[in-house]
Amino acid sequence: MTTSAAAHPTRRDLADVAFGGAAGALLRGAVVSGATLAGAAGAVLGVLAANLIGAAALGWLLGRSRTDARVARWTAFLGSGVLGAFTTFSTLADQVARAAASGEVAVAVLLAVGSVSGGVVAAAAGLHLGSRDGDPAGDGRVDRTLQDPAPQDPAPEGSP
Repeated sequence: MTTSAAAHPTRRDLADVAFGGAAGALLRGAVVSGATLAGAAGAVLGVLAANLIGAAALGWLLGRSRTDARVARWTAFLGSGVLGAFTTFSTLADQVARAAASGEVAVAVLLAVGSVSGGVVAAAAGLHLGSRDGDPAGDGRVDRTLQDPAPQDPAPEGSP
């Protein structure tokens, strides 16, 4: 989705976000369920892992979409949809509130600060890596082979 598309999303954009969101929620459920099997703190660690992985992946996606038109086409599905549902601020807020209410203030503070600061660092790292993928030499020049081919000139008038 482009900036103008964000103001006026198409039906395709909305479908991409909806189907991507369903996939992302299922993936998060699998990560949290798998982490919960590891013990009592597993659910908290699973949400933390999903948020940090999601932040890094979203950073990469946004960085890569700047240099690769093929990736840019997938930002509604993967970014807003899959990664938007894979990450979860509401569950994080609930976990922080529950830890604080049960007297585990240090855990609440570590979870909140670790999630937010870790998410920012993960997103920045992903953005850097995604941006570098389109600039493998690191010299500021984008590999144009990753871009959509230039549109072909229309056939001259009178040609079949």
